Amino acid sequence: MKTYIKVLLFIFVVPILISSCKDDDETPGAALVGTWEEKSFVSSGCVDPDDNESATCTSSCERIVVTENTVKIGSDPAIPYTINGNQLSITESSGGITITITVTFEVSGNTLTITQQDEASDGGCKNVSTYIRV
Repeated sequence: MKTYIKVLLFIFVVPILISSCKDDDETPGAALVGTWEEKSFVSSGCVDPDDNESATCTSSCERIVVTENTVKIGSDPAIPYTINGNQLSITESSGGITITITVTFEVSGNTLTITQQDEASDGGCKNVSTYIRV
């Protein structure tokens, strides 16, 4: 009887364990890979209310191209990035100054939403850009 129970456990439990331990081939930023065209931009909550703005793009919109390890914004050179959860960080160095920009991203279907919260010293704006996969 014990052998029968062990066999039943093996037949029913092991496949469940194997399927629940599925190897996830997708890296955190895999959904980002592709070409994206900006559709809208909203800047809100700015220290200077005159900096609050919104725009909808109808033509000649900014494009970004994301590969597995670089992002290219418009005609600028491609820049390496890192991902930590839903945050993307880009580090650029120029003239001995290094700047790191971190944004939060969300991909839902063919829509990419990028949010950047500026420090108060940089205007305090919450900038939200929406892109569509092309």
